[in-house]
Formats: sequence, C-alpha cells, structure tokens
Amino acid sequence: MKQKRQYDEAFKKAAVLLVTEQSYGMMQAAEAVGTSVKNLQRWKQQYTQTGSVNGLLNPEEHSELLRFAVK
Repeated sequence: MKQKRQYDEAFKKAAVLLVTEQSYGMMQAAEAVGTSVKNLQRWKQQYTQTGSVNGLLNPEEHSELLRFAVK
C-alpha cells in the first residue's frame, strides 16, 4: 500500500506561491514540487481565502521557493 505523504505548511505555501507569484501553471507547479494538481488546488484555495500566503515566508522558505522557480 502506498504511504500518504505529509506536507508541512512552509512547503504548501511555497508551492502555492509558484502559482500566485511566479506565474507557474497548476500542472507545472505541482510537477515541480512533486505533488498532485488536486493537492495544489486545495492548498491554493485554502491560503487565498485566508490571505495567509503573501508575506509569510521567512528567508529560508523564500530561498526554497526560488530553488523551485529556476527548474
């Protein structure tokens, strides 16, 4: 049986920021971070409704986002 992967909040926010700030498409961003489009859509909806994505990355998280963006 396939084990369900757990994603931390920083990972989810960074993945959503690829779509909202880096102009990635949903499929491209999901592939870049190794998750499903469905997960990414759910996270995007969650964070954009609460407004908790923008401005909440610390420098380490921002570096991680940039690492994904150059792929």
